[in-house]
Amino acid sequence: MVEAFDPGKAAGNLAHVEMFADLSTEQRLAVAGLCDLEWHEPGEMLIAEGADAGDLYILLRGEVSISTRLKLPQLDQPERMLRKITAEGTPVLGETALVGGALRSATVRCVQRSALYRVDVIGMGELLERRPEIGIIIYRHLSKILYQRMQEANQDILKLSTALLFALED
Repeated sequence: MVEAFDPGKAAGNLAHVEMFADLSTEQRLAVAGLCDLEWHEPGEMLIAEGADAGDLYILLRGEVSISTRLKLPQLDQPERMLRKITAEGTPVLGETALVGGALRSATVRCVQRSALYRVDVIGMGELLERRPEIGIIIYRHLSKILYQRMQEANQDILKLSTALLFALED
């Protein structure tokens, strides 16, 4: 469900989002103009793995789960939940949409009734072309976020490799 919201309040909320925290109030107002406030119910899918990357989301309230399909067809459980994310820290979901041309790498579903900003990525691209100073700040934070996600993925790979090694030794 899409709901109208106050752009000034949205700009204030964006100050708590790592990707937008270093923007000025005026710059956050420009980004807030690209947002829609949406409420989603438990079980609703926000992002489908393998789909074209569209908009990105900012979780304001609630909880979502992130899962990915396992690539082994003989497994009984074709989807593996990676983690649950709460609104603490106002996380960004689907941030790779800003990179362009990317496919979604995971599925995101609501666990609880959740409030999110949906950010229009096409509009964001147009804004960043007009206002490159905003883009520099956002992409600097995006690179940090993607690096953190890569580090988490590396840790997951290490854990899975270790588990596989132990399983093969038995």
